[in-house]
Amino acid sequence: MVAAETVTWVAEHIWEIGLTVAACFALAVAASMWLERWADRRGARFAAAHGILSRADVILAAPPPAAGLPRQQRAAIAPVQIHFHGLDDEQQAEIMGRALPRKKE
Repeated sequence: MVAAETVTWVAEHIWEIGLTVAACFALAVAASMWLERWADRRGARFAAAHGILSRADVILAAPPPAAGLPRQQRAAIAPVQIHFHGLDDEQQAEIMGRALPRKKE
């Protein structure tokens, strides 16, 4: 009996329920967008005060100056370090000397 009355009441007020749900959804989206903008501004202020790059600075950063240079003019990548634990420095140097060819100058 209660279920039948509830279904009848919902059927009679379906437009009001739908409008209420739509209004709540619109308010929730608007509030979340406002909070996101507020958090971005707050984060940017904090980053500026502490010398930290913000998300926008990283996303909109200009490409590095070496990106447009020919390959031979670009800066070298940092060397790879390989460690053979348990060997002394002379043994490591000997193994690396045999494994990697010498650079021709």
